[in-house]
Order: sequence, then structure tokens, then C-alpha cells
Amino acid sequence: MKTIQKLFVLGFIASCLLNANIAFTQNIVLYEEDFESYATGEITSTASVYPHQIDGAGNTSTEKWEVSTSTSPTCTGCTNKRARVQYGSSGTVNENTLVLGTFENTYGTDISANIEFDYAFKYASPSVLQIDLYDETLGSVAANLVTLNSADDDASYSASHTLTNGHEYSIRAFYYGEYNWYASIDNILVSFPCTGTAPTFSVTKTCIGDYSTFDLEVDVTSLGSATNVDITDGTTTYESAVGSGAYTISGLSSDLTLMVIDHDDAVACYNSEVVTACDICADAPSLPEDECADAPIIDLSQPFNGSTSCSYTVSAGSPDVCGQSVDNDSWMRFIAADTEIELDYTIGDCANDDGIQLAVFSGTCGSLVNITGSCVSPSGELTTATWNFSGLTIGSTYYIRIDGYAGDLCDYYFEPVAGVVITPDNDECANAMTLTCGDSDIASNILATDTDAPSACSGGGTTSKGVWYQFTGTGQEVTISTDNAGTNFDTQINVFSGTCGSLVCEGGDDDSGTGTSSSITFVAANGTDYYIYVDGDGAAEGQFEISLTCVDACNANPGTWQY
Repeated sequence: MKTIQKLFVLGFIASCLLNANIAFTQNIVLYEEDFESYATGEITSTASVYPHQIDGAGNTSTEKWEVSTSTSPTCTGCTNKRARVQYGSSGTVNENTLVLGTFENTYGTDISANIEFDYAFKYASPSVLQIDLYDETLGSVAANLVTLNSADDDASYSASHTLTNGHEYSIRAFYYGEYNWYASIDNILVSFPCTGTAPTFSVTKTCIGDYSTFDLEVDVTSLGSATNVDITDGTTTYESAVGSGAYTISGLSSDLTLMVIDHDDAVACYNSEVVTACDICADAPSLPEDECADAPIIDLSQPFNGSTSCSYTVSAGSPDVCGQSVDNDSWMRFIAADTEIELDYTIGDCANDDGIQLAVFSGTCGSLVNITGSCVSPSGELTTATWNFSGLTIGSTYYIRIDGYAGDLCDYYFEPVAGVVITPDNDECANAMTLTCGDSDIASNILATDTDAPSACSGGGTTSKGVWYQFTGTGQEVTISTDNAGTNFDTQINVFSGTCGSLVCEGGDDDSGTGTSSSITFVAANGTDYYIYVDGDGAAEGQFEISLTCVDACNANPGTWQY
């Protein structure tokens, strides 16, 4: 017998829409620096690393340009980290040039670029702050941008400058001081406007496996003023000279800035979007919560995974059971569809190779009772195991506590096998699940509704909340039955032909199977669509296993035989 399994592998594939509407970026960015990616402290003086600094010939001070969060001098436009220099003792000279990263005009023609930055200067004679556009190719200053040598200043700079085709440039900030004063610079941006309309796109990110890799689907929705575009991160070109449509990029593992850029024009228009690498604590759906009272109900029709590394703390009033000491526990809930539960789980990367510990409780937060036999002791990392526990009440809510042993930080994945309620996809006739001869399905009506519950057919009782199935007749005799091992409550079956908006009763049953299970047999006309509604008798709810079996029908009239 073929079985349709409503079992969902949880945690191995999870997807989320990253950004459906990308804002226009009508400037081509040649260079950008806000110092946020650097640790605070002195900036390296190694000339091959940017940014770096050059000491002046008369420098006798140890104070250097540094990455700092200091707000002295007051720099209104500076944000968080900035480059800052300070002279700290009298009688010596502080003379340093900060060399920021290089950028090059590779567009085949001279271009007019806009240079922007925020800066501040605290003055006392003979202090100087001079910021220049430096032509690295010629080894000389291309343009002086700011010179301060007579007063305090706190301002922003923005102006256009011509960049010669094929030349490499940098921004250089020179500071000279002999007293306890200082300067800052931040948010440097060198860009130039494109000459047309930028293409537009959307991105869908799909996290894979243990969240160490991810795939992107890039949907180019408009080419703008281009006839074709490139999809690139500035280092790798994933698609070249393509048109509108969806494109897949697989096996990514780190943050990137994705660009869809005009392939045709030397001065190209493009749009960009920053895509962050997958993070189980940020991207996984239905994560457990830190406190029992906030525990989410598990909808196991969605991928389910998590990690004890998601900044969980010891929950208030977490019960002391199973000999488990609690360090970073988190909580989730489920509804029992059966008296017995089976979950498969995998423990992934663990910081200390200890693993996780699990326990299940009935009751309410603050008054929880451990389910006997539900405790799982640590079993290390990269371990797959089956978790069974019993003694549950169908339709009742239970709490799962997940804790890293001795505070271990582990990723984990759960896969339901049996006994856990899911939200049914086939709650309405229009979403009926298709069955064919030999199929079976295990489901429940606990989270179903009676949104489009039909009027019962003769023998089908009185309908309540239930779910829908559909099959197409083959001219055979069919038996539709819940008289199977997976059924644990009083079911009813009603069968209709026609369409969801115009159903015609074919027959119903209540209790013709073993105990309170249901079964109905009839000859299904070849090519006719039939709809099955499975619900509980009255308010009955639980898990059922429906099967559809077919045998050849023999409808011939024996008549009178002659010899």
C-alpha cells in the first residue's frame, strides 16, 4: 500500500522572503567607509592595508589616527565609530596622514564623482587639518577638499570632482598639532550618478541544512534603461547579460552585497541589496521562547529547528526534574493528536560537544507536571535519535523544555513521526488532498474548522469540524475507511460528487467500521470527481487514518445460462 505521509522534515530547509521591493540606487559607489567593521584602537600603519597612516617627517608624538567612539571633538554627522586623532602632550609634534582605501575610474572615460564625508576639528594654533583627493597614479594631490587652520569646525563635505580615466585615487586626511586638540572624519562616500534608469529586482533567501549555506532566487523585475544586466557581488558575476526573469544562486555562505547592474553602458546604473548569511536565531521560523508563558504552539506543517545559542536564560520557575540542572532553557508547546508521541531529532554543532536535554510537561506554566518517560539526557552533537513518550490526553496542550547541557550551545532539528497535531492544509474543500487507489493518510481534526462543513449525507451523522479529500473514480469498487490503526476517535465520513461549489451526496457513514470508526463502499464512476469529508461525531476530535482501496467491480447480470 502506498502511503501519503503528512510528515515534515523540520529544520533542514527553511525559507524567508528577504526583500520584495528594492529601493532605487541611482549612484555608482566607488568607495565607502564608515569604520564600523574595524575594532576600536590605533589604525595600522602598514601601507598595504587600508586604511593606514603615514608619519610626518617631524612627528615626535605617539598619538596616531585611531578608530574611536569618542565624541570629542563634537562631530554632528559622525555615527558611532569614526577615525579620530588627538595630540596629548605639549612640547612635541603630532604629524600624521590617514590614507583611506583606493578607488579607480575604470569606465573608459573621465567621470564626475561626488565626494562626501563628515568631519570635525578642534583648533589651537598651529593645528592643521587638511583633507585631499589624492591621485595615486600620479603620486600627487588631485584636489584639496578641506583645509582648517584657524578655528573649530564641525561640518559635512559634499562636492563633485573629475576622476581621470584609468587613474587610481584615495582620500587622505593630514593632521598637525602641538597642543591637546583633535580631529575626526567619518562616513566617506565616493560615487557618481548613472545616466539612465536602474534595473529592479527582488531576492528570496533559502537557508539550507544547518544554516551554514543558503541559496538565493533573484527575480529581475525590470531592466530599467538597459537591454540586459549582470548579477554580481562585485567579485563574482553569477549571471552575465541576462534579461528579466528568475535566477538561482546556490551554495552561498557569507554576507554579500548583491547587485543587478546595467551590462551595456560604461557608466552603468544598478540596484543593490545587502544579503546576510543565514543565522538560525534570526531566520529559523517558530523558534522556542525564553519563558514558558511565551512558548509558541508548534505548527509542524512548517519547518522546525532552533538553537540553544539564541541568548536564552534560565527560565523563572523552570521545574527541577530528571536530575537536570537548567542553564539556557527555552520552551515550545504542542497539541497531542494521540496518547503516544514519536519525534525524531538531530543535534547539530555544539560548542562543548555535550548536547541538549529535553523534558515534556502537562499543566500550565508555574504549575507543570513532568510526563513520565519524557526526559532525554545529553547525547552529544551530530546525533540523530527517536524520542518516544506516552500517557497523553488527545487534544491537550503540552510543553517541551529544551536546554543545553551545562549551558552548551547546540543547533537542533525536530521531525514529527506520529501523535502531534498539525494545522491541516485541507481544511477547506478547495484545498482537498488528492487520494488515489491504495493511498492512506494520517491526519487530525483538532485544529480543523467547520468553515465549509457540508450538510451530511444519509448515514453520515451531523457534520462538525473536519478535513477534505478528493479522488477520481476509475469504474472500480472503492472502500473509504478510517478503520485503521492510526484512528483514535469517533469519526464520520461523507462522500460527494460534483464540484466544491455544487456537491451532490453519494453516501455517508458513522460507525460501520470497528468500534466508532467509519467505512463506506460503492462503485465509483470512471472519470467522476468525488470529495470526502472526514470529521468527528459531535464534538469528537483526534487523529484518524483514512485509506482508499479499490477492487474491480463485477456488475454483470448472471441471467440464464444455456448448455
